Amino acid sequence: MRNLNVKLILLTVLLSIVGTKVSAADIAVQNGDGVTIYYNFINNGAELEVTEMPNSEKYAGDIVIPETVTYEGNVYKVTRIGKQAFHGDDLTSVVIPNSVTTIAKEAFYACYKLTSVTIGNSVTTIEEAAFNGCRVLETLTIPSSVTSIEKGAFAGCGITSLVIEDAPVSLGYNAFGTCKNLVSVDLGNNIKIIGANAFYDCDKLPSITIPNSVTEIGDWAFNWCDELMEVISLIETPFETPTYVFNDDNYNKATLYVPKGKVSLYKEVTCWKRFKNIVEMAGDYCYLTLKYAETGCMKLLVKRGASHTIAIEAEEGWKVSSVTYNDEDVTSSLDEENQFTTPAITADAVLRAVYSKDTQVESIENKNVNVKAVKGGLWIDGAKENSVCQVFTTDGKLLKTLRITNNKTFVSLNDGQVYIVKVGEKTLKAAF
Repeated sequence: MRNLNVKLILLTVLLSIVGTKVSAADIAVQNGDGVTIYYNFINNGAELEVTEMPNSEKYAGDIVIPETVTYEGNVYKVTRIGKQAFHGDDLTSVVIPNSVTTIAKEAFYACYKLTSVTIGNSVTTIEEAAFNGCRVLETLTIPSSVTSIEKGAFAGCGITSLVIEDAPVSLGYNAFGTCKNLVSVDLGNNIKIIGANAFYDCDKLPSITIPNSVTEIGDWAFNWCDELMEVISLIETPFETPTYVFNDDNYNKATLYVPKGKVSLYKEVTCWKRFKNIVEMAGDYCYLTLKYAETGCMKLLVKRGASHTIAIEAEEGWKVSSVTYNDEDVTSSLDEENQFTTPAITADAVLRAVYSKDTQVESIENKNVNVKAVKGGLWIDGAKENSVCQVFTTDGKLLKTLRITNNKTFVSLNDGQVYIVKVGEKTLKAAF
């Protein structure tokens, strides 16, 4: 009878464990900011993966994951963000180092406070639902190392701007589905597969460019993208795709732009032939890229040889500080309504705007500082010698600090991000 009671107790304990999230990290080590991060040994103890906190505790705030960890005199490389490592935690930003190759399933699932993520340039795989439901994550750059973004990896995120840096990537089912704030997508020049429902229900997306590198587009990939009025296909040899890659409104109202001499080919192939408006680009179009801190990056297809007037607006509390066109300062060319009219556009062009805090009284020192956004970073002119320049993420994470030693200083910054820059007493905002 006593043995039976023991068995019943053990069975009760085992049943209580089923369905409970249990964590037992191998080690815990503080990063350079004093934040304790938990790890498990992988690959026969040679490397580490980040794992969840024990006892249902949560990571919070800004997390910088180190490339290597020193433990008991040994140095270990961090190569993986483990399954559910930050699931439902209170992160506000995360930096994933260049040593990491895999972001595992649900690693950042439902991190409702996560506004910024930097993905290292060695990541090859972003697994299923890795960032699913990160609803305040605003901008996202996928490095060129990534080859696979799996099912629902970024579904339901708040991203407004997506840049894929020429990665030979395959987008899985619903990879970016229901990203309701998405207005700008740059798929790069090397993407291979756009999976079914990849951008389903991204209902604010106005335009999409499909590179010639694409070999497969899944059903409903852009269905329920109600604002999609411009589809630019660079595919030289159109291939068969499912009927409902796009929805009926898109077929009836959107314009499909295709390469020179390819209209007849597109009119013979499902689903392309369903577009009522198919226009040959014929080499007469190019891109005008707008890089504003307020809206991120947006590409416009414009007619070659034409000029365009662009309104540059600022949010409340900010004002336009400087504007560059193809890296030339054109701030003085703005009209009273902060509109800029381009010269005749004969090749791809870039318009950048920098914003500064709108203060009623500005010091003489601040007025002398001129900050211009160009490819790769910022030129700072007129700053007082030995003044400090600091670069932050939009949620306040300090990225770099440098001291101005010359009248003209260049600050290098990565593409695809929005930054807050402080030079002395002057605060600016810029997108790259």
